[in-house]
Amino acid sequence: MKPKLSLIMPVYNAAKFLKRSVDSVLNQTFDDLELILVNDGSTDDSLSICREYEKKDKRVTVIDQKNAGAGPARNRGIEAATGEYLAFPDSDDWLDLNCYEICLKKIEECDADLLVFGVRTYVHGTSEEEVTETREETVSPVSFHTKEECRANWVSLHKSCNMNSPCNKIYKRSILAENDLRFPDLRRMQDGVFNMYYYDKISSIVVIEENLFNRSWHTNAFQNKKLPKDLLRCAIAYRETALSCLKNWNADRIEGKRFFDLLFLETIHMMEFIYGPQDVKPIALYRHIKNINNDPYVHHFLREWKKSGNALRKKERLMLHKCNFALAVWRYFR
Repeated sequence: MKPKLSLIMPVYNAAKFLKRSVDSVLNQTFDDLELILVNDGSTDDSLSICREYEKKDKRVTVIDQKNAGAGPARNRGIEAATGEYLAFPDSDDWLDLNCYEICLKKIEECDADLLVFGVRTYVHGTSEEEVTETREETVSPVSFHTKEECRANWVSLHKSCNMNSPCNKIYKRSILAENDLRFPDLRRMQDGVFNMYYYDKISSIVVIEENLFNRSWHTNAFQNKKLPKDLLRCAIAYRETALSCLKNWNADRIEGKRFFDLLFLETIHMMEFIYGPQDVKPIALYRHIKNINNDPYVHHFLREWKKSGNALRKKERLMLHKCNFALAVWRYFR
């Protein structure tokens, strides 16, 4: 008998947190589910932990693959899933034990194509044990019941709740199957692009206020280790997908473009002035900043941003300067 809910969890070197995450799924008050663990080429004990769960719980299936990233891992899970609904929890986060009972009841009650719930974030300091802040990112409950309503409120939803992550959502597997939807081959921001693909196909959405998903947020130094070299390409793909949606839907085009332009602008800052390369030898720093500063897409974006009457901060002015590289390196070290 097919389960009501399929949960797809990509696993990569998550041995330290994996049991907490898997237990939060298998101990749910809603138990009509299957858990598909996709080991993405882990080099620690993650695969053996996954196999242990597979042996002791018939609801668990393990898929082992070479490292390809979270997107391809989730795609393998989508192909193996049999449930009516899909969810995508992460292997280093965890869920409230009544999460899926609440969500499945609500999505079926509303007959919605997508359900979004709230997120609770634990901000860590220099160690995993040190929690410096807890953020309750509660959202206001809303529901839209036509494709036109969904599209008209797309930008406002982005402003009020986490619309990029797949971890705080419930999807209909039939919509993915009918439209052959998959996560794109991007090392970052593939979640947001996938959600745009899915959102393009839906006619109803419900957002509930309960914070049911728990995640840890670490210091920049920790997050920096996970950043891919092609982050700029990922950011460009995300922005272009968003602008394409706005154009096709004719929804909030002016406000929406400004919203996604601001996101792209902050991503540039993050890449160049917060997340420098781990190896800060001069040659590594040279290549890192040069690749961003000399990118024609970035230059065109900044020029258009300025033409639209938006002020450029000193960082952006440096990037447009004819000596942008030398100035940017100087600014970086300051």
